[in-house]
Parts: sequence; structure tokens; C-alpha cells
Amino acid sequence: MTDRERWIIYPLLFLALGAALRDKLAKRTLSDQLVCKTLLVVDEKGRVLSQLEGDSLRIGSKSGEGEIRVGKVLADGVQAGTVQTHLLNAVFYTRPAAPEPVAAPVAPPQPQPQPQPKPKPKPKPAPKLQPAPAEDE
Repeated sequence: MTDRERWIIYPLLFLALGAALRDKLAKRTLSDQLVCKTLLVVDEKGRVLSQLEGDSLRIGSKSGEGEIRVGKVLADGVQAGTVQTHLLNAVFYTRPAAPEPVAAPVAPPQPQPQPQPKPKPKPKPAPKLQPAPAEDE
């Protein structure tokens, strides 16, 4: 291997090794965006603690046991089989009245065509006069 080849190969080798070991040494990866079909959270033994897939979130075991903690929930409706609570604060409110329908915009009036003056009739040509017959005396 020539000296020139070494100057190309060794930096690329160290770059590849550093990239492969980056998250292994730091135990942390930062990213602006993560794209995946399913996101699993596992414990040290590899057991799935929670799973986020599409529009569903499963927490806990497969039997559906789990706990979700949130600060505030705003919803139009809640559907549940069983709800157990030690403390439940509820604020009841009435829905605001539906806004009055806004009248459909009215199209501006279309300009009416101006009546065209009727053309003047062409004068009839004067009848050709025939010479009067001569009277015999």
C-alpha cells in the first residue's frame, strides 16, 4: 500500500469505527426526528414495557394492565369499560351555542346590457314615374 493510499484509507476507517461506537460509548443518542413504524420501550431483561404503533399506545402487559399519567386531558368524550379512581375532579360545562350561520355571499349585480337603438328604416325608393300618355286632339 502506498503512502497516498494510507492517507485515504485510515481516516475513513477511523471515521467508520467512531460512527459505529458513538451510541455505545455515550449510552445516548440525540436526534431531531425519529421515523419508525413501531416504537418499543423495553427493560433490562428485554421485556416490552410499552408499545406505540400507529394511533394506539399499549402500556404494561398483554392483558391490557398499565398506567397512563397525564397532567390534563381535554376530550369531547371518553369511552371506558371500568374506571377506578381515588380522586376525580370534574368541571362540567355546557357547550357553547353553535355559531349562527353566516349568510352566503351575494354576488354583485351583473351589469344589464344597454338597449341598442333600433336602426332607422331605410327610405323606400321613390316609384319611377311613367310619362303620362299624350292626349290626341
